[in-house]
Amino acid sequence: MLTPLDIQNKEFNRGWRGYREREVRAFLEQIVDSYQELYQENRELREQIARLEQVLKKYQEWEETLKETLLLAQRAAEETRRQAEREGTLIQEEARRRAEEVISAARVEVERLQQQYEALRQQMLAFRRHWQAVLQAELDTLRAVEGAEIDGPSAGTGAAAGRPE
Repeated sequence: MLTPLDIQNKEFNRGWRGYREREVRAFLEQIVDSYQELYQENRELREQIARLEQVLKKYQEWEETLKETLLLAQRAAEETRRQAEREGTLIQEEARRRAEEVISAARVEVERLQQQYEALRQQMLAFRRHWQAVLQAELDTLRAVEGAEIDGPSAGTGAAAGRPE
C-alpha cells in the first residue's frame, strides 16, 4: 500500500513536452493531503477495530462464562428438584410405614382390649351367676324356713332346717 510519503516523494521523468510542473506539484499535494487524511483515518479505524475486537473477545468470553454458569445452575436446580422429589417420596414412604405400624399396633391393642373386656364380662357373668345362685339358695332356704314356721314351730328350726341356732 502506498503511503502519503511515497506519493509526495514520487519523481516523474521529464518529457519533451511534458506537463506543467507547478500544476502537477499542486495536484500531487492535494492528493497527498487527501491520501494522508484517508491513510490516518484508515489507521485510526484499524486501531479502533482492534480495540473493539478485544472488547468483543472479552464480551464473548463473558458470554461463554455466563452460558456455562447458567447451564451449571440449571443442572444444579434440576438435580436439587430431583433430590427433593426423591426425599419427598422417601418421607411419604416412611410416613406410610409408620402409619401402618401405628395402625397395626392400635389394632393389636384394640384386640387385646376386646379380649380383656370379654374376659372381664365373662368374669362378671360368672360372678353374677354365682351370686344369683347363692341368693337363690338363700331365698329357697328362707322360703323353706318360712314354710316350716307356717306348718309348725318345731319343724323348721335348728339343725333340722340345716341352720345352726
